[in-house]
Amino acid sequence: RGHVCRVRPYGREAGYPDLQLLGIGNNGHIGFNEPDSCFSKGTHCVDLTESTIEANSRLFDNIEDVPRQAYTMGIHTIMNAYMVLVIANGEKKAQAVHDMCFGPIQPSCPLLSCSCHPNCVVIADDAAVALQVIFAALPLGLGLRAEALFDCADAWTPAGE
Repeated sequence: RGHVCRVRPYGREAGYPDLQLLGIGNNGHIGFNEPDSCFSKGTHCVDLTESTIEANSRLFDNIEDVPRQAYTMGIHTIMNAYMVLVIANGEKKAQAVHDMCFGPIQPSCPLLSCSCHPNCVVIADDAAVALQVIFAALPLGLGLRAEALFDCADAWTPAGE
């Protein structure tokens, strides 16, 4: 936790990122912001879910070596970036991508917060968009989703951190 306290002031002093590059987890997490009952604000330490630990086990010799915790930027910091670029690949991401386009905004799928961002672009392969019946009709910037935008701009302001 001491590391997080040292990192936070630098983010405020330097400003928020111009570009936030995000991969998504099978469960819809972004930047290790795991599904939760509320959206996190600033940089923090998280306990990784079993599905995230299992997904990352391919990077280690033994599953026991996979970290159980990670430090991550919170949704507040991510949403204050000038542009959010989300990369989605594979069929295991299809439900999360579909939910981002059509589902209600809720912290049980952190990826959904990106649909509130006014400058969000998703780059996805065919497998990740397999559930998009009308995907070609969606704007590139998912921030144009009218039902998501009505109040989201005020939810993540720098003063609220």
